[in-house]
Amino acid sequence: VQFLAATTSKEAEMRGGGSKVNPLWQTRQVQNQIIESNPLLESFGNAKTVRNENSSRFGKFIQILFGVDQTICGGRVRHYLLEKARVVSQHKGERNYHVFYQMCAGLPADLRSRLQITGPKDFFYLSQSDVFELLDVDGKKLCDEVVEFGRLTQSMAHMRIEPEMQALVWQTLAAVLHLGNIEFETVDRKSEGEGSKVTNPETLAVCASLL
Repeated sequence: VQFLAATTSKEAEMRGGGSKVNPLWQTRQVQNQIIESNPLLESFGNAKTVRNENSSRFGKFIQILFGVDQTICGGRVRHYLLEKARVVSQHKGERNYHVFYQMCAGLPADLRSRLQITGPKDFFYLSQSDVFELLDVDGKKLCDEVVEFGRLTQSMAHMRIEPEMQALVWQTLAAVLHLGNIEFETVDRKSEGEGSKVTNPETLAVCASLL
């Protein structure tokens, strides 16, 4: 994308094309948005597997549009076939999607308190595999989740996702994590047969308030 933006904008400038104010402005704006979409897509669509610390669990197709003056005038990023089952279950040695761990580490204290977000070990959907960090073969951290959360929020801002909408995204993700902590027990009703009931209604109440 950077190569295409550099070559096409240079040709447009030589031909007198592009924006009248700045021949490079439109191309650069589209280029930045396409590039900045990557941290967002990776956070929500990539996860650690037994073979890859940053495995893409979805398909992505990038389409770049050119104007009559051969400059980049638009683009589309299409995603498909997300591995939804990973949200609720992971194999040993794997993790859930990066965004959950980034959120646990990087949310501001006030928002963390309101959403009742703690560490990954406190959520069933994140603790099934006993893998909470991305480590290399020597046991050193491959990334700082707080820094990655900052890159994610910056990416969302570049994609023009307003702070209010971002807050709703964190609220929804928090609700998903709390849903995984709801526990049930079997209830034997002789007249109606077996049933079940929630054994931790306080967690259910948290989910209801978030949703």
